Amino acid sequence: MLLLLVVSLAPLGVSACGGGGSKSQPAGGKVYQQASVERCLKRERLLLADRRTSTGIDFTAYWRNGRNRADFGVESSPDAAASRQGSWTHLAEQANVKNASIYYHRYGNVVVAWQRLPGPPDRALVERCLA
Repeated sequence: MLLLLVVSLAPLGVSACGGGGSKSQPAGGKVYQQASVERCLKRERLLLADRRTSTGIDFTAYWRNGRNRADFGVESSPDAAASRQGSWTHLAEQANVKNASIYYHRYGNVVVAWQRLPGPPDRALVERCLA
């Protein structure tokens, strides 16, 4: 919950260097349309809420069983998403979140910020829409 709060309250102008480390980037250079991602997540039975924050959160997906939620930022390009991922990670680190980078993942031009570290089923559910 702290991670989502940190991302939600931070100013847009915070910058960081790059995409939050050397993790592999599952979707490569793909560019997704927000509407397509949202439709897919709804088909996966997630609940969505439009957020449009100054920090780049476009919408939040909620698991129906309450076990997790994730913020999504959809940028114009993979490079812009890498910058957003770096900014979100930097903000979490400033809030003293340990291992902050493990909560943020990038799939092409989409950044996902997990409330809780996802287990394999939750990660697979999102990655079916961002593969």
